Amino acid sequence: MPTAHFAVQILVSHGGKHDVHVHVNGKHHKEAASAASSTCSVTSFFKPQHISRVTEAEARWALFTAKHNLSFLTSDHATKLFKTMFPDSEIAKAFACGHTKTAAIIKKALSPHFQKKTVTNLSNPFSLLVDASLSHETLVHLFSIKFNDTSCCFDTELSEELIAKCKKATRLSLNKK
Repeated sequence: MPTAHFAVQILVSHGGKHDVHVHVNGKHHKEAASAASSTCSVTSFFKPQHISRVTEAEARWALFTAKHNLSFLTSDHATKLFKTMFPDSEIAKAFACGHTKTAAIIKKALSPHFQKKTVTNLSNPFSLLVDASLSHETLVHLFSIKFNDTSCCFDTELSEELIAKCKKATRLSLNKK
């Protein structure tokens, strides 16, 4: 059953709790509640949210960009390139993963995912290499961690959960503008 939300200003200094009871039992409230219960939700007119093949392609592109250390600006050109290379592909037509979306997917979904996997796998034996250098009066410490774990590689299959996180990351990033 749909839930109705109404905004009514009730002054506590006047009648307080009594005014709430009067309003809830009033004709206007009952008519509005009745209308709300018989109205379809706006979301019922849209297809249910699902992880699309386009989102998966965008997540894979972002992973490829990170793995090969490509500039995020490459994504602007790749999006156009895919559309011309694969003109009959519905996925390529809908693919829209420019530099902003690629950066959001990498920073807000893929990076946290792989950082968590890396930290979890550091319970296994690992090597730590530490180096330091002076760069323009700033001491820079470099750390390199080497461990062996084939399940934590970048070629891993993208799970539906990770793809959903990628989709959520792009929505959050785009809503900030």
